[in-house]
Amino acid sequence: MATEAGILVFDYRKNAWVDHWRAENDIQDIYFDEQRDRLLALISGQAYVYNETLDRFQSTDSFPSQSRIKARPPGLGIGINLSNGYTYMGDAVRDPYLRSARIRDVSVFEDDKLWILSRGFGAFYGSARHRRAEQVWFGLSEKRVASILEHQGSLWIGSEAQNGSLIQTNPALSKWEIYPSGVENEFSNGRVLSLEAWNKNIWLGTPAGIVEFNPNSRQFKSFDFFDGLKSDAISALKGCGDRLYAGGEEGLHRLAKDAHSFETIRGPDGPFPIQSIDCGDSLLVATRYGLYQLSLRSEPARMNIDSIRKPWHLVHPFSRGLSIPSALYGLEQGIAKVFWIQGEKVFSLPSESGDPKFLLDRPGLFRLEVEGSNLFVAHRGGVTIYSLKNKQWRDIDLGQAIPGHRLLSFTHSSKYLWMATEEGISRVELAPYLP
Repeated sequence: MATEAGILVFDYRKNAWVDHWRAENDIQDIYFDEQRDRLLALISGQAYVYNETLDRFQSTDSFPSQSRIKARPPGLGIGINLSNGYTYMGDAVRDPYLRSARIRDVSVFEDDKLWILSRGFGAFYGSARHRRAEQVWFGLSEKRVASILEHQGSLWIGSEAQNGSLIQTNPALSKWEIYPSGVENEFSNGRVLSLEAWNKNIWLGTPAGIVEFNPNSRQFKSFDFFDGLKSDAISALKGCGDRLYAGGEEGLHRLAKDAHSFETIRGPDGPFPIQSIDCGDSLLVATRYGLYQLSLRSEPARMNIDSIRKPWHLVHPFSRGLSIPSALYGLEQGIAKVFWIQGEKVFSLPSESGDPKFLLDRPGLFRLEVEGSNLFVAHRGGVTIYSLKNKQWRDIDLGQAIPGHRLLSFTHSSKYLWMATEEGISRVELAPYLP
């Protein structure tokens, strides 16, 4: 498999990635010569053959004619108008703003079917005879991913680009839907900081507020300052029963019962930045100033709740300079506990009373998820799965042939773990890695 980062080799007999050769130059094509049992690569116009003994590629004289790299098909010409204002220029595709993306591959098969693959603008499919092609999405519109959510058989992906998209795919990663951002459809900022499934819809936290997406109508609805939000950037969303909570730089917000606006719940000492939210009998809020619980049962029913202070309970203060980016509820050997990240360590604490207990440490910790007796711990180098039952852990590192140098987000289902890096998303089967 050829990627921008290099070449990956998968051994089907071992069911594992066995090699990862990094390339400093442009990989144009790879080809396996079955007759001579060798792997060849075309890199920046030069042919290379893989030497298994030396575990590296060596230059060779020629690349086989079976290469998938093709010149422009005869008679195709240039200046073909593609969909959405794109134009095929022979060696590149140009968008309506005159930006260009190089051609990766051009094919005409069955005499008429035209396939154009560009570097950056995706794929185009159509008719060579009628000189037209439509843009076809078949994967991520942006490699960098800010958030992922698995919900009811669909994987929802939020881009890190300001002009990005909300992306939906199935667990097999074979069917993709792209919902682009745009002021005209109430999805003004395409950078998705957080995702939550609640009340049959998908909710997006963005730097410009909250966006509600209805998968049935495929319509967006935005909430911002004029709808009661005190924070622009929403970094945390959590549905708790019949209410949706959101956290940002200016504190905690709650969707009003009429679902048309948000209310602000002030903290014990005024607004404070919120980084994650979880809920059980009470609301668990991780902030830059410590870990708090908010009693849901003691909240007054009235709409104006700006002055609430008594229901807040400080679970654990933070050490100076160490914020708490993530916290959640879970069960450890049948005992209800709170888990949180502080600095480069993960702690647990009985939800009723007791002393904090250190569980494990990893550099660059940023997020926790719990599933049954397993605690998923995300850090910049990958994901650690910690068993709350037998106190063992297993690491899934980016060095295990997962493209990318830094984990940006992750999610999981009962069968798979999805890991997002600056190079896109990798899907990992969970069963072999459970401790």
